[in-house]
Amino acid sequence: MDRIKINTVFGTLFAQVSSDPTYPGIFICLEQDINGELHETQLALIEATPDNPSDGAHTLRAMIWGDADLEDSTKEIHYLTSGDNADEFITRVEVSKLKSAGVTMKQIEDELEYRGNTGIEAPEPGSVTCGWDDDLCRYTTARLEEIRAAW
Repeated sequence: MDRIKINTVFGTLFAQVSSDPTYPGIFICLEQDINGELHETQLALIEATPDNPSDGAHTLRAMIWGDADLEDSTKEIHYLTSGDNADEFITRVEVSKLKSAGVTMKQIEDELEYRGNTGIEAPEPGSVTCGWDDDLCRYTTARLEEIRAAW
């Protein structure tokens, strides 16, 4: 089966399509040369699950192996369930990215207040028409309002 490979200082990361048609997905693994032998360690699996018998929902999830010695995954993250609004999911991802970048709710509120006082709807990154936070300049005022609501 074809693999996408990326060489790293830790070994070769590769992505491989899951062979289970009921759970279509992609495995992320690490291949390492340990004492002259190649070893593959499964790191993650992103997959779509079939209908849940109790409610008929499909789920897009990540299974993470935090301990290479365990057969079962150590963490499961659900991204989407059928019926979810994709826009809401994208907004949750944006909130996570901003939080990871250290952006706070206060910064968002300050930016929105600045825009409200100046009438700016879509500032240019790095321009004087944006408040003071370049992380927030890429968002229109309407989008920033959505992100604040999802915070």
